[in-house]
Amino acid sequence: MANEKNVSVSIVVNGTPVEVDGNEQAAVASLIEKALHASGNVGQPASNWRLTDSNGEPVDNNMKIGAAIAGNIKLYLTLNAGVAGGR
Repeated sequence: MANEKNVSVSIVVNGTPVEVDGNEQAAVASLIEKALHASGNVGQPASNWRLTDSNGEPVDNNMKIGAAIAGNIKLYLTLNAGVAGGR
């Protein structure tokens, strides 16, 4: 698998920027787990978070990192509405 390589991705988690690495052939969902751990946001499961690009467009968590993330872009990870203090 000589063609596979790691890429560094900047993800802003609730206002805190973190850099995470991922294999370009891995699913985008793996970046979410890494970003949550790196930022210390471990109180909510990854399924409660939403990853978007700088335009607010959702990023498909099932896509491969290499296909979903073009160039040196910044992504944003925020809690889905209604999960922070749900009743």
